[in-house]
Amino acid sequence: MKIITPDDQLGYLLVQTSLLKQRINNAMLRSMGLTYMQFVILAGIYELGTQYSTVTQQMLVAKRRLDKAMVSSILGKLTERGLVHREPNPADNRSWLLNLTPNGEELAVKAREKAHALNDKFFEPVNQSTLREMLKRLLAVKL
Repeated sequence: MKIITPDDQLGYLLVQTSLLKQRINNAMLRSMGLTYMQFVILAGIYELGTQYSTVTQQMLVAKRRLDKAMVSSILGKLTERGLVHREPNPADNRSWLLNLTPNGEELAVKAREKAHALNDKFFEPVNQSTLREMLKRLLAVKL
């Protein structure tokens, strides 16, 4: 029986690549006072806000495939920092409407610009279009 080393296992390599990318992202975002997940949430609110008239917490969770409890916790911190304004949804008292404050929007835009530049450099060695399509297919797998 052939012994398969970690470097021969796609799952292991995918996790290691993801962890490396997170470390690089966190180092870049730390200088802006953000964690990676705070950035994902700020950028998510910003991006969804350009597509929809209102952004709800549940929409953010669903569209960005995030953990509901984690998003709630992080939104509390971002609200305390004055980056996000969260208010009850008058159309549904079980949901929250999310808006970036001017400071939150400014930070989201700056962080997105840096993240996009970092992504371009990080993924430069591979065909990004092909990799993007392959990863989307993997995300759609239901086991």
